[in-house]
Amino acid sequence: GEKIFLKFQILYLKIQGTFEQINVKLQGGTQIKLGEIAQIDTKSSNMFSIDLIKTPEMVKPVYDALIKSNLCANPQIDKTSIYIPIP
Repeated sequence: GEKIFLKFQILYLKIQGTFEQINVKLQGGTQIKLGEIAQIDTKSSNMFSIDLIKTPEMVKPVYDALIKSNLCANPQIDKTSIYIPIP
């Protein structure tokens, strides 16, 4: 019921917050938190989306940072978005 739904919402917010804290390496070696350059949302009950429409040049560095973080096994790029399946 509603308690299970609330537990899932809290879990997703924690996961989303974890993604926001991932360090992304900029050109020149500077690092920035993912949450500062991207919008991170739940796309469905088992997938997050990272929207980089405002910073399309960051798609590859963000993808690399996600892989390096070991938080997600199979991020998928679609133009200016990255989708992260959640098991």
